[in-house]
Amino acid sequence: MIKGKALRSLLAAGLCGAGLYAQADIVIDGFTPATNDRFANDGSFILDGVDLSGVGMSGIGRWGTLVSPNVFLSAFHFPPALSSNMQFFQTNDPNGPSEIRSVASGQRIGTSDVWVGVLDSPLPAGYTPMAFATDDITSNAEFMSSAYAIATASLFGRSQTTNTMYGGVTRDQAVGENILDAWFDSVIIGGTTNDTVAAIYNLSGDGNYLPFETWLQSGDSGGPMVVVNGTTPTVVGVNWFIFEDFDINFGGGAPVLRNRTGFSYVGNYDVEIQQIIDAHIPEPGTLVLAGIGFVLLLRRRMRPARG
Repeated sequence: MIKGKALRSLLAAGLCGAGLYAQADIVIDGFTPATNDRFANDGSFILDGVDLSGVGMSGIGRWGTLVSPNVFLSAFHFPPALSSNMQFFQTNDPNGPSEIRSVASGQRIGTSDVWVGVLDSPLPAGYTPMAFATDDITSNAEFMSSAYAIATASLFGRSQTTNTMYGGVTRDQAVGENILDAWFDSVIIGGTTNDTVAAIYNLSGDGNYLPFETWLQSGDSGGPMVVVNGTTPTVVGVNWFIFEDFDINFGGGAPVLRNRTGFSYVGNYDVEIQQIIDAHIPEPGTLVLAGIGFVLLLRRRMRPARG
């Protein structure tokens, strides 16, 4: 678990968003609406050309990312409420086609913060579920030899732009980036235990600093952390917590304080996630062939390019 002098403070981002503190905006260096707001619908958007139709939100800002036409991932400590509505947009156009579905059920995976929700009916063709990580990682050594070590990840959070600019909370989606540069075994927060991928919020001049370096904030929990291979996104983690760490050491110098974001690593729960998907495959005739093909595709291991 994360403990001792390495930890100055630990804050479960969504717990704060749930009412303990005011929801804050995602921190993205060099943020502009055009490059970082999904629904600015600009060609310079950081994930322009990537299909994000599987990323949805509820009317109060709870996240859900489709991994099948009717099953989605979120965070146990900050999930969409049962019977609440989720809105999914086919494109990045805030006025474009969208679908609304109700959350019919949901369950936590073990004692982790991974929560799997089920919609009352599947999304139609044109709304693409994301693949998810399937590799088991149980140690820092395994992480460092995996495809995800030092990979560039896309982080989703609530935008600095007022959500009414694009038409409401369900369009309040901003994307930044960070390098996946740390692994923690069995992080324990309250009654939740997760193996965790983490990303340092580097400052300009630090190693691994990116142009849109990102640190999540309260209210962002449940959002997806994805690694994109070409234009294909894979859900590697679910936003879980933020913390400050004294033990960041660059090039052998003295330890310095940096902020980090921690993500529930979904690859260690792929069997349980797939079981839920299999248990909720829609009846014949309710799902187009393209959707069925994607459910089968999820059984294959996805290994994104490093970097």
